[in-house]
Amino acid sequence: MAAAAGEEEWRIKALLLVQGLYDSLAPGWRPDLERVIGLLLGYDRQDIERFIASLPTVSFKLTHHLGVTSLAARTGDLLASLSP
Repeated sequence: MAAAAGEEEWRIKALLLVQGLYDSLAPGWRPDLERVIGLLLGYDRQDIERFIASLPTVSFKLTHHLGVTSLAARTGDLLASLSP
């Protein structure tokens, strides 16, 4: 079991990276970053999308305006490179 935990250590590092990005931006929900966090935590994509659908839509407009989508895409690329 310890070996399995060690193999997933990258997820914790990636989650901390995404959370740091989240914290550095203006307050509000960021559906793109929520998707990355959900995937890192092992949630099914359908569950993540249901959660995203429950988020306030005003925040999405704010995050879209701030260009967070492109930041999350780059974060997703980084996460893909970290995956074993």
